[in-house]
Amino acid sequence: MNTVNVHPMPVAYQSISKRFRPSPPPIFPGGAPTLEERTLARALFAELDAESQEWYRGRLP
Repeated sequence: MNTVNVHPMPVAYQSISKRFRPSPPPIFPGGAPTLEERTLARALFAELDAESQEWYRGRLP
């Protein structure tokens, strides 16, 4: 199983302008995800707060 890396945006990033915030880490650092891993990532994404979801926007497969 591949690692699924979906976490809330660090609190320290909230004070940084959206334009200059670091990008989130790769969601699947170990390579191409399976269907189950994609499903897990989407479920974890749904549990994030709105600002963290915006931070990840466009990165979910």
